[in-house]
Amino acid sequence: MEAPCGTPSIPPSPLNGEGKASSSLLYRMVKTLVLRPFTSLTIALAILLLGAVSFFYLRLEYMPTLYIPVVHVVTEYPGFPAAEVERLLTIPLENGLSAVRGLRGMESITKEEVSTISLRFDWKVDLRTITVDIREKIDSTYPYLPFGIQKPLVYTEDLNADPILVLSVAPRSERSIKDITPLVRKELASRLLRIEGVSSVRIVGTAEPEVLVEGKRDFIQAGTITLAELAETIQNNVFQSSLGILTEGEREFLVEADTGVDSLERLENLPLRRGPGLDRGTRGNRSVSGSVSRVDTGSAMKHGAPVQGSAEKVGDVARVTLREKERTSFFHWNGEEAIGIFIHKMPDASTLRTARKVMDSLPHLNSLFHREFRIQVVQDPTRRIVASLEALLGSLGMGILAVFLVLFLTFRNLTYPLIISFSIPLSTLGVFFYMYLAQIGLNTVSLSGIALGVGMIVDNSIVVLESLHRRRATGTEDMCKAVVEVFPSLFSSTLTTVLVFLPIALIPGVLGALFRELAFTISCLLVISLVSAVLFTPSLYLVFLPRRVKGNRSPQVPAVPFRSTCFPYRSYLLYTFRYPTFPLCLSILFVGAGCVLFTLLPKRILPEELPDTLLLTLSYPTGTSLETSSRETEALEKRILPFPGVRGVFSEGGYEARSLKDRGTSERNPWTVHLRVGIDGREFPRVKGAIENLLAGLPGVEYRLEIPSDGNSRLLGSTETIRLRVLGQEREGILSQMENLFHQSGVPSLMASAVADTRKTLPQKTFEVKEDLATFHGITPRYILDTLGLYLRGTIVSTLPLEGEDVDIRIRLGREEGAPEVGKVPLPLAGGVIQAGWVGTLRSGFTYSELHRTDRKPSVTWTFHPKEGKKEALVSLLESLTRNLPASAGGITPVLLSRSALEEQGIHILQVFATALLLMYLVLGAQFESFGIPLLLLVSFPLSASGSFLCLYLVGFSLNLNSFLGILVLLGTIINGTILLTSAYRLPGGEGILEETVAHLKPLLATVNTTLVAMAPLLLSGRGSLQAHTAAALGGGLGLGTLGILAVYPGLYRIFFKDKGGPHG
Repeated sequence: MEAPCGTPSIPPSPLNGEGKASSSLLYRMVKTLVLRPFTSLTIALAILLLGAVSFFYLRLEYMPTLYIPVVHVVTEYPGFPAAEVERLLTIPLENGLSAVRGLRGMESITKEEVSTISLRFDWKVDLRTITVDIREKIDSTYPYLPFGIQKPLVYTEDLNADPILVLSVAPRSERSIKDITPLVRKELASRLLRIEGVSSVRIVGTAEPEVLVEGKRDFIQAGTITLAELAETIQNNVFQSSLGILTEGEREFLVEADTGVDSLERLENLPLRRGPGLDRGTRGNRSVSGSVSRVDTGSAMKHGAPVQGSAEKVGDVARVTLREKERTSFFHWNGEEAIGIFIHKMPDASTLRTARKVMDSLPHLNSLFHREFRIQVVQDPTRRIVASLEALLGSLGMGILAVFLVLFLTFRNLTYPLIISFSIPLSTLGVFFYMYLAQIGLNTVSLSGIALGVGMIVDNSIVVLESLHRRRATGTEDMCKAVVEVFPSLFSSTLTTVLVFLPIALIPGVLGALFRELAFTISCLLVISLVSAVLFTPSLYLVFLPRRVKGNRSPQVPAVPFRSTCFPYRSYLLYTFRYPTFPLCLSILFVGAGCVLFTLLPKRILPEELPDTLLLTLSYPTGTSLETSSRETEALEKRILPFPGVRGVFSEGGYEARSLKDRGTSERNPWTVHLRVGIDGREFPRVKGAIENLLAGLPGVEYRLEIPSDGNSRLLGSTETIRLRVLGQEREGILSQMENLFHQSGVPSLMASAVADTRKTLPQKTFEVKEDLATFHGITPRYILDTLGLYLRGTIVSTLPLEGEDVDIRIRLGREEGAPEVGKVPLPLAGGVIQAGWVGTLRSGFTYSELHRTDRKPSVTWTFHPKEGKKEALVSLLESLTRNLPASAGGITPVLLSRSALEEQGIHILQVFATALLLMYLVLGAQFESFGIPLLLLVSFPLSASGSFLCLYLVGFSLNLNSFLGILVLLGTIINGTILLTSAYRLPGGEGILEETVAHLKPLLATVNTTLVAMAPLLLSGRGSLQAHTAAALGGGLGLGTLGILAVYPGLYRIFFKDKGGPHG
């Protein structure tokens, strides 16, 4: 009996004869499950249960957890300027660390008192082994570093290292920042750290107390006492120390020494004592500035006669006050001063779960400290994670419903859609179980793979069900044979699709690490769908078999009206057979249109999102005090807040003094402020324009207005800025030569602004000691510099317990009204006192606030902000400059850093996918026993890519990484249609190209329609959604590509292979 038009013929089986088919392993497996349908359903339900349970244990993140192969080494050298820190710390450590195995690059930032070295490695290295190697190199270099240097801090970089929450702690009306700081640091911070998943909290904007002991100038100048003796007196009288253990009988007691000085009054009443015979002229051998250990106190109090006259107590020669310590950071929320808390999670903790636990604890914390301060959430990045995951899950659910609806409209009954749709939850939950075993988190990358694969899951089940339908299979033997006959085509199509995705895991660098989870997820999804179609679909078909007719027990399957679609398409195929050049010309037209569209599409690394935050970086004149920066920023915030569409503003400036990492970070200084503006996405262009107009009226303030970059953008190089780094031997030479070169080549005409990371803009006063005069007065340069340090900065000599908190005691020379005059600082001598100006001169100038080095050479990096539409021209001009640098600029090496990850790894990507195409070709050649047919099968690639370009162009999307992923998924799926058609054409005893193409029209359209409707929710999610770009590329290429294949492939196959493989009509 002739098969209906809508029913496909059976693809060829590799097994010759029914005897071999019945003896195959696959045959026996299918037969076992068909004979025990409820056993197979029980196995399927067990997989569903395991997947559902695993889903709730998956780690929820926005992006995959990546361990970036960058290691930072931070070292502190208190009291020394950047140039000295670079000479004494950075350069020796760089020389020692250059021998670390696998090192690809080295960069360093040297600031006052802090050195930060960043080591970059290949993505394949084991960071644990590398970290151990780095510590060994540090240990070998440590003896050559200056005495007293603490061991460097070593830590790795993490893609998800950004804070998961930013909190504002604002004091109540009757409280101040100084009042609540101890409570925030001790109580609130400790409670937050006890929350599961929280690793650290960074606190900025605190105001801490300190005891200031200012030596009275009259006594110091008269030689009554020196600051060193005053510091020695306080050190020897204000301390708490453990003396050991005292045993009395059978008990042991811990013995501690306490001088009992616990108030300002007792500190003022300390008696002054001076060691006999101290010669101030040789005081240069002793240092009193810097840390406490620099004051040579001895192990006990040096006894001597009390100071004569009225100077008998500390309060007589010094003024003791409790004041606010000089602040190093500030934090504002909506124009009001507050304390900012940045919460970071542990590397293996879930961002979403940790943030929720912190949010759940805030009501209790607010009620606990309601009289002192109030806690508010300033920034919650997890909202983006929740929104993305909810959108993807919603799209996934809508896609499943849409697939079911399409199957129902295609088959016109509920039985077949139910059988086919069963593979969707089975495959999806099976992937969740695999993700749990493989420790893959649930993030936008892995979930995108599942959402994209929903439409492809049912393809195998549709083909198996069509085979069962065609055979009218009722018995076990018929069902097993139907499955075995279609298995080669199913296996081949699944294998070719997997071969497209698996090479992603082989791509070196950030792209392979970032999208490896997507490749594994889709591949696992397709493999599980194949297993489900082959093993479980026959059992479901048997359970839900249509009603039986008594007697012969043959099923009554309702016919599907499909002939109205077949006849016009049949006429078109007859036309292409009559005029064989028509499909050739149509193919060339398709590919040519795709090439034109490719050139018209805008190229980006990441798609444009609808931002809800604007980052404003303010750079006040270098050297501006923190107090001035805070005041000016607060006024600016109050002017931005009334703008329509602004939801909130918070800013931070300076650095956290207790955080070595924070102090070593670039642009962490008193004159640089980072201000974030929360904006309603629809009002973003208007608010941005208003802020730009406002900033244009601020004289002397440089600013940078941009969308905050996340970990993806930073890794992939997706920024609007252009960076040029120049290496040389001397920084001033680099700056002067490159600035002249920029002006000569016309770079300023293409840029809106440019900033160099290394410039001599920090105001500086240098005191030059005249050694002959110092020798004449019997003092050393070290003594002079230490005394000046005590006058300007002071030194911490001890701590005083006040109200349960240890407060630092700082000693400093009292200052006169107005700006301090360094030349008038008194220098006590053996026979009197002289002024510092007698032994030295003070000159003004400028120095570097930061010193940068790259690969152990001084470097300067320019960051260019191009004018609108001028980025490509500026990049081309800078590339030309780097290639054609004049010979006069000897010793200078320019490097353009604005290449994206795609550009840097383009060769590796092409090599990997060329290998994948070759493997695909070999697999298809082995299946069809031909070297020519696989080449014709690959014609589907340019046809489908042209469809993707057309869809992206029509919806106004760019060609970016997400749309590239859609095209990649497309290449793995579009070839399945040509494989199915070719298998039918080569079937012995087949009905020819015309009839087989018409017969396979229905399953082809059914598989394509299910994928298209599954993509529709993602495409309709809007241009702000990253997945919309992937869905547009995949949906457009699949829909238009399938139409192109149906239009040209039968004619092309008839042209090249009409005499091979059986009748062709």
